[in-house]
Formats: sequence, C-alpha cells, structure tokens
Amino acid sequence: IAELIAATPTSGALHLSAQMITMTALSLVWLSIALAAPALAQLVSGIPIDSAVYARQAMYAGLPLLVWSMALIASHALLRTQLQALAAIAVLLALRFSPLPEMLGLEHPLWLWLQTPLSRPDSLWGYQASEAAFMPFMWFWLLLSACLFALALLFYHRGTGFSRDAYSM
Repeated sequence: IAELIAATPTSGALHLSAQMITMTALSLVWLSIALAAPALAQLVSGIPIDSAVYARQAMYAGLPLLVWSMALIASHALLRTQLQALAAIAVLLALRFSPLPEMLGLEHPLWLWLQTPLSRPDSLWGYQASEAAFMPFMWFWLLLSACLFALALLFYHRGTGFSRDAYSM
C-alpha cells in the first residue's frame, strides 16, 4: 500500500498532516470516553461534577497522547522502512513502560521518553505538585516532538520514508 500512497498526487506534508489530524481525533475520542465514564458515575450517584477537575485531567492525559502521536508519526516518516520505525517505537515503548531503564541505571527523568512526572493531588495543595513538574516536562517533550514532526514534514516523500532527494534543497 505504500506504493499506492506514494503514487498519489498529494504532498507528503498533506499526508502527514492528515495522519496527525486523525491521531488527534482518535485521542480526543478516547479521552472523551475516559472522562465520560466517571462523569456518568458521578451523575448516577448524585455527586456534583467539578468541571475544573475534568479539564485538568483532560490536560494531564490528552497532552501526552498528542505528543506521543506526533512523535510516532514523525518516527514512521523519518525512518526508511517500516521495520526500522517499528523497532524504534518498540525501544521507546520499552523505555517508557518497562523496568528496563532502572535495570540499566538510567535514572534521569529525560531517559524516560515522553514521560511527565505526575503526583497525586492532596487536600491541601491540590494539583500544584503535579503542575510544577508536569508543565516543564510537557513543554520539553512537545518541543522535541514538534521539531521531529517539522523534520518529517520537510523530508517525507509520500509513503516512501525519508527521501534522499531532500538533501539537495
């Protein structure tokens, strides 16, 4: 199917933008389902709904989803073959969701790819402990993913991976 996509008369930037819009829509659908479940439970049990808590939780869950989407689309676009892209993504997922970084002695938070440290809210400070650590990490990962995505937009050639012709610009 990659050859069919490469033969279409659309630009690579349009193709990647469509993928990002699709991933954003999917992230919003999953996020709305995840937020609708506790809201429905609160409505059924008669507990008043605090919309500020839902907005904050949507930010804590939605921003990392969008950053992951951007980084994964960029990795598929920048790497030459799908096997290389899937191997890179498998390494990133292993660094994120396994005890592998701790076993290798990688204790710095930036070794945990696209991870943002969150703390549980407490009754005195609320979410301030999370916001103090979450937003700087989120800005860093968002900037890194946006740079990777911008490189992908620049060098991607409609389904054929990283184009060597882009060097001649």
